[in-house]
Amino acid sequence: MAFLSPAVLWALAALAIPVLLHLFYFRRYRRVAFSDVRFLREVREETQNRSRLRNLLVLALRLLAFVALVLAFAQPLTRGDAQLARRDRETVAVYVDNSFSMSARGEEVSLLETARQRAREVIGAYGDDAEFQLLTNELGGNASRTLSREDALAAVTEIAPTAESRDLATLISRLRPDADPVFLFTDAQASQFGSLTSATPPLDTSRELRFVRVEPVAARNVSVDTVMLVNPVQLAGEPTELIVALTNHGQSPAEAVRLSARLQGRQQPFGTREVPALTTLRDTLRLAASSAGPTEVTVEITDFPVEFDNAYRVAFEVRDRLRGLSIGGSQPNRYRTAAFPAGGGLTFEHSPAGAVAYNALREYDLVVLEDLPQVSSGLARALSEYAAGGGKVLVFPNPEGEPADLRPLTAPAGLPGLSNFEVGSFEGGRLNAAAFEFADVFERLPRNLSLPTAEGRFAVAGRGGETLLSFRDGAPLMLAGDIGSGRVYLATVPLDPELSGLVASGEVFVPMVYRMALAGRAARPAAYTIGSTAAATFPLPAEIGEAAVRLVGEGVEYVPAQRRLGNELVVTFGEAPDRPGFYRLVDGADSTLAHVAFNADRRESPQDFLSADDIADAGYVVYDGTRRGTLGAAVEADVQGRPWWPLLVAFGLACLLAEALVLRFWRPGRAPRASTQVPA
Repeated sequence: MAFLSPAVLWALAALAIPVLLHLFYFRRYRRVAFSDVRFLREVREETQNRSRLRNLLVLALRLLAFVALVLAFAQPLTRGDAQLARRDRETVAVYVDNSFSMSARGEEVSLLETARQRAREVIGAYGDDAEFQLLTNELGGNASRTLSREDALAAVTEIAPTAESRDLATLISRLRPDADPVFLFTDAQASQFGSLTSATPPLDTSRELRFVRVEPVAARNVSVDTVMLVNPVQLAGEPTELIVALTNHGQSPAEAVRLSARLQGRQQPFGTREVPALTTLRDTLRLAASSAGPTEVTVEITDFPVEFDNAYRVAFEVRDRLRGLSIGGSQPNRYRTAAFPAGGGLTFEHSPAGAVAYNALREYDLVVLEDLPQVSSGLARALSEYAAGGGKVLVFPNPEGEPADLRPLTAPAGLPGLSNFEVGSFEGGRLNAAAFEFADVFERLPRNLSLPTAEGRFAVAGRGGETLLSFRDGAPLMLAGDIGSGRVYLATVPLDPELSGLVASGEVFVPMVYRMALAGRAARPAAYTIGSTAAATFPLPAEIGEAAVRLVGEGVEYVPAQRRLGNELVVTFGEAPDRPGFYRLVDGADSTLAHVAFNADRRESPQDFLSADDIADAGYVVYDGTRRGTLGAAVEADVQGRPWWPLLVAFGLACLLAEALVLRFWRPGRAPRASTQVPA
């Protein structure tokens, strides 16, 4: 047993006062003349014995009442060995789960508000000398400092929802060495606390983890999981197509889920969808055309009670035109120029082979080699690096050139080599309508489609790549192969119209080249996940200064981790933004480098929770966080110890009542009046 206020026990010394008064109090008697008392001796002795017994009983009851009240003010507690050892440290860790899943509604208020209320009950159950380490999912720089009870109560009130979510191992790693016990106020989502039952080896058990579990009213949720652009490059005046994935995490079908998209502030409804239970539904949305410039799109659904995953944001650049670069002789190929005139959706610039600016290749969506008689190793290497970084290269070989010059470019893309040049009449045979370069070009492939012919072609040495066009005898006419995040196209015919009819076949050549450019370089992701450690690469303008770039949102600003590699900026956002939304990446002069969109992690979307039995079976204490007003008393009994002062107060009052009853109803008998007979 221990006492919260042991100094009060000094008051027990006052017990000596009534004892001394009882022992040394002498009644003074007055002598009265009386004729004969021998008849009263027996009555007097019996009465004195009864009075002495009553007085001793009254004294004992008063002493017991005084002792009980003193002990009650000393606040005795019954503690086990672990509790007595923990009393020496008296640093309590309190974790309040403020992830977005805690925004779901409980019986009366949100789960987060319920967790805040229960946390205040627990903190209030400790004494003024206790210190608290308050943890949330942000785990900021102040997470390791201790707070007084009053400061902890105030800090709990200010906890707000966040997009971040921490697993149990991460939380334990951030605890102070002397923090014990640890209270965790959470909905116990399996995605966050599944390691309780699956960790091998088990988690740190040197601390006493006490879970206060809050539970949502209904475990159902539909989320917008992903939104992807059909075409990486978006052009002004053309509709934007998005592939949307909706997932029903509940056990019952979700009916009449309202779907809409907001493009540059304009809402566009797409009706309702029915999503079967535990199923992902994919749909394609076709948005209205937008003007050139940065574009922000939010795809939204209407779903309750979990709402943090009802919206998904994407940001991308809409361009007014595509840019191509042709590399050849001193003059561009006039047939290719006629197919893609200036001012169209795809505009080409021309450069002689000896005047190519390698550093500027990344500014183009497509690079075309036009019958170069000789390809230098430096040019082949630069084009290979450009393609690996997301560019597209279309190669038309020269019948008088050396095919081996192309191998540094085509071999990494998995394309076969070219051997001898064959002269003859070759007819086109097949178009691969399933390939991206021809997908959606024709609503229905015409039967009388005029495929290109050739008067000469290169033989292919080996196999490899995807065949986009082929001759009637099955030999490839146009091959495609991937390298890095880009693509290399290899024609087996030259661009010269005297040897190939490809450039003159407008219904095949024009859409094919346009689609090659439209695929463009692999655009950076249209959206990022908060907390992701993936790196993003952005082109750096020549006039940018040395100041660090910043991520600027609505009322917030961050400086993410970043490094410069030549003309590119590599940024690792990590936990820089802590809330979903649209942001601008700006330089030191506040010039916008890019628009980026951030979304909350969807790992909390599944409605999968650990039950109280799951937590208890793992060996941890678990409280029911839904019951109001009982948690503080339970914590005081289980953690601080069982208090005895209420029983002592009741015992003291009972002693005083017993004293009153004794004084009221126990009166010693009076001696009979003496009488003498005088003889006559």
